[in-house]
Amino acid sequence: EIDDSVEKQALVRSQQINVNGLITGATTNGTGRVILCGYNSSLEAFVVVLEKKGKQFELTQRIDLPLENGAQIEAVTFYDRTDNLETYYLTSEAVNIQLGEDEATTKGQLYRLTLKN
Repeated sequence: EIDDSVEKQALVRSQQINVNGLITGATTNGTGRVILCGYNSSLEAFVVVLEKKGKQFELTQRIDLPLENGAQIEAVTFYDRTDNLETYYLTSEAVNIQLGEDEATTKGQLYRLTLKN
């Protein structure tokens, strides 16, 4: 549960949402939208958009990110709102991993994501 009127608070789990992957970062835009980032077992990156509905969150969008060579997306932060667009930044760490016959190799990267609000 998150109380938008309190700056610092202890978090209490009140709901569970299946996103089919590992969540590694989260941010809020300050108006009830929460963005989660992560990757699945094949290192395919994604973001999930949650909208606050009363005291619960509803998964409204999942966006698979077409990143080359696999990427462990580790963090996301809200940056700016202009007109009806929101800008977020995501980061990935450097990866050099063998996945069966496939290899995932990439340098650490910074990505910009723009969403309609």
